[in-house]
Amino acid sequence: MLLDGEYSFIGVLATLPALRISTIKTRMRKTYPFGQFVDEPTYPPFIGRLAAGLILAAAPGNVIKIIDYFEGKNIR
Repeated sequence: MLLDGEYSFIGVLATLPALRISTIKTRMRKTYPFGQFVDEPTYPPFIGRLAAGLILAAAPGNVIKIIDYFEGKNIR
């Protein structure tokens, strides 16, 4: 449950840069006459890093719980 909540939090947190990028990329300037669509590829690596960080943070705790389960300890 906590992992789902954290992943939802990442989705909410990732919306902020997505909104910022969407407003920046449509601006037309002299140097970017068709808009700054070059900034759009910055979003997927941001999401990937947040998701990887979540997985790396959750993995050790879950591995410990799996080991405790097989040892017969009480799991909470």
